[in-house]
Amino acid sequence: MTQKEIAAILGISRATVARALKGDENIKPETRRRVLDLCEEVGYKKNYISSVLANKNQRKKNIYAFLIRSKNENYLNGIVEGLEILQEEITKYNVNLELIVTDIDKPEDQLMKVRTVLKYSDVDGIIIIPLLQDEIEEALEEYSEVHVVTLDKKINDRISFIGSDYKSSGRIVGGIYSKLSREDDRIIVLDSDEDKISSRDYLEGFMEQLNLNRREGVEVSYIEDLNNNLDEIANIEGIREAQYIYTTRHVSKVASFLRDIELEEIKIISNGIDRDTIELLRDDRIVVATKENYFLQGYLAGKVVFNKLSGDRTHIDYKTKSEVVFKENIGQIEANHEKDIFKNFNIL
Repeated sequence: MTQKEIAAILGISRATVARALKGDENIKPETRRRVLDLCEEVGYKKNYISSVLANKNQRKKNIYAFLIRSKNENYLNGIVEGLEILQEEITKYNVNLELIVTDIDKPEDQLMKVRTVLKYSDVDGIIIIPLLQDEIEEALEEYSEVHVVTLDKKINDRISFIGSDYKSSGRIVGGIYSKLSREDDRIIVLDSDEDKISSRDYLEGFMEQLNLNRREGVEVSYIEDLNNNLDEIANIEGIREAQYIYTTRHVSKVASFLRDIELEEIKIISNGIDRDTIELLRDDRIVVATKENYFLQGYLAGKVVFNKLSGDRTHIDYKTKSEVVFKENIGQIEANHEKDIFKNFNIL
């Protein structure tokens, strides 16, 4: 039912209905009550998108997305692609989307830019991967009118969140390994420096699944700063008797090092996909990996902020699902049909 139909039933103008729904103090209390009672009875819900379109001559609204550049180029690229699709949809509603990218290893740089934008720019919405959660939360506190959605790291239970279920992805790969390996197989699990987003959750999920399946022959080895200490892999006890190695960090460098020390026959289990890991899957060096849906994360985060600007205050907590990647389905993964599938996705 539309506002026009509600107005006809009550014998008032559509403008009066609209003003009553907005809480206009100049509307008689009894009139407002009649409007609200009828809206509740017929299940009327305001069309927020139409409202934005009707008011497209108002001041342009600005959304700032604070993203990070990590070692996995698919992470940033996927999120950006999702936001670019969203940008195409919201431009006609007089909403601008600005992307600000900082390095994952420079969280202070991100914090400084957030504070600067909040202080000196017209900000209506923020999408952010908050590296310094406590400091970002504090910076946002005095700007309660700004609508915020976080990506991959929650700030608190009041702010909407869109992310990947990295722990679940780790469990999936752990379960697949438990089924494809033999009882006497040995696996080396590399625990290394975190990438501040996913590695710890991947590892916890993987180990949970191995423990659940009571798998033996598991050697966990911590190597600090794995990227610069690959040679320590050669010193891991039992490395030359291992059939598998699990790592979520620097996968292609680990594979290259294993080849250099003539352990190329060790199969790799991993989480996360980039250009190098795709080639390792093709060469049968990686047995299985997972691909997170970063495109959908970016798109949904933008959609949630836009909905909030349009009047919908629904709180969202949502984790996207991952895909399992084997050599046999690489072509399907590379085709990347996500844009077509989700371009018109609407969570209103």
